[in-house]
Amino acid sequence: RRRFADGDRILTVVLAPADQRGVAVLTRDLPNHATVEQSIYLPAVRRVRTILPLEGVRPFLDSDFTLADLGFVDLRARFQLVGPVIHDGIPAYEIEERPLGANARWYYSRVRTWIDRTLSLPLERDYYASDGMLWKTERFQDVAIVDGTPTVMRVRMEDRRDGGASELLVDDVRYDVDVPAELFDVRSLKDAVSRIEALISAWSGGDVKRTSASPARR
Repeated sequence: RRRFADGDRILTVVLAPADQRGVAVLTRDLPNHATVEQSIYLPAVRRVRTILPLEGVRPFLDSDFTLADLGFVDLRARFQLVGPVIHDGIPAYEIEERPLGANARWYYSRVRTWIDRTLSLPLERDYYASDGMLWKTERFQDVAIVDGTPTVMRVRMEDRRDGGASELLVDDVRYDVDVPAELFDVRSLKDAVSRIEALISAWSGGDVKRTSASPARR
């Protein structure tokens, strides 16, 4: 992730499994655009294509996470503080989010989020489908301190409508490292794997210290 003059960008690169190696997704949050822009490089066809807004609901690598879930929180939405609450025994703020963009409303009618009042990290997000029924629950777990920053190390997405769940596990985090700006360019997606692996190799000599940040978190 890196901040640019025209907005923030996130680069996601798949290193494994072998049949998905090389897939790279670039997400750009451009302030003057109605939605975020996503581009994906598919090594099987050796080309980059733009992800249409309505494709954001498609599963990412056959998981319960969608391409939209891997991007930014939509700050163009309307947010309302429901109030301070106790969520699973943890003091939290409950916030309701209603997408304003027509494309976003097509797959999420609203999102209910609980934020840890102490750590300012999400605890849970409930996603409601366009018909108003609860669709998915996202849980943020295993908080650790990385470079002095509380960091979520496990994210679990549960499909409450059709069943099933997927987990995103974080085993290495680096803050304030120098990731070249040119990596966050659509034209660099086809070479993202080799360049990311070179960076990882360069960083491998450093140790990342992690300790429990909140014993109350599960």
